[in-house]
Formats: sequence, C-alpha cells, structure tokens
Amino acid sequence: MDDQPLESHFLRFGSGLALGLNGRAEQDPSAILHARSCDLSLEAISVQLEPGLIIHDLPPLLEGDEVLTLQPQLDAVLLVADGTRTSPADLNACVRLLEGQLPILAAILNRGEDAARTR
Repeated sequence: MDDQPLESHFLRFGSGLALGLNGRAEQDPSAILHARSCDLSLEAISVQLEPGLIIHDLPPLLEGDEVLTLQPQLDAVLLVADGTRTSPADLNACVRLLEGQLPILAAILNRGEDAARTR
C-alpha cells in the first residue's frame, strides 16, 4: 500500500520463514483485498520471493468475504475454530460454504476444553 520495496514488508527468520505483518488493524480489509493492487502485490510476492508455501491469516469465514475474495489464489483452507465461540453449526456452515470451492486441509480447535476434566 506504499512505495516501499516488497521485501521491506517481511520479517525474515532464517532462510525458511518470512512473515508479512500489518503495522495496524485495517478498518476495511475486504476493500483492500478487492483492490487490483492487492492482486498485483500477491502476484509480486509469488514471483519475486518464490515462496514454497504462503499462508494467509484471514478473518473468520462467516464474518466476511475475505476468504472467498482470495479463493483464486488459495489451494486449500485450514479451518481454525474457537472452542469458546464456534458452534458445530458454524463449522457445518463453513463446510457448506467451501464445498466445491476449496478443499479443507484440516480443522484446528483453539481454546478447547476437555468436558470430562471440568466435571
């Protein structure tokens, strides 16, 4: 979103990991992802940096259209569920939304609790 070189937006950790991080929370991430400049930036990352794997950390699937906006550049989705907020119905809705669009690589449960241990 600025005139800085592409590499300046990434923090390198050794030769195998680079993180591209926001400096701030964006008010309208969907508008940024819909912009042609985003397509060009993502293409430049692939061409110039030649990563073996790109992972996009996106907002929740059911709360916006960011995942579907980036769908052409995604090979698969990793669903991350919040054990304190995500319901089985939410997960089923995600599966239905992605069906025939993108494969689900795996699902991860964050903040899960063992019901047997809390009794």
